[in-house]
Amino acid sequence: MDDIAVGRWDAGSVSPRGPDDERQQVEAEIALKRERAAASLGELRRRVHVATSWRAWARSNPLAWIGVGLCLGFVVGYRGRPRSDVTKP
Repeated sequence: MDDIAVGRWDAGSVSPRGPDDERQQVEAEIALKRERAAASLGELRRRVHVATSWRAWARSNPLAWIGVGLCLGFVVGYRGRPRSDVTKP
């Protein structure tokens, strides 16, 4: 005879709750883990976006961008001017 049907059970056997209760508990645990995974994935996406976004980097390092702009300005300005021939009198 089945122990659960008679009402006798011990710690090693299936719980006195029915299989529907256990299924609902497992489904609830799965849903909770899905929510946690979705939240973790959303946070990961946000961090990757911030780490790879030049606008976010520029907002956090404005002086570095000013320095880069000045350097590029000097390079473009120096290369753009006509060269004078020093050997001509």
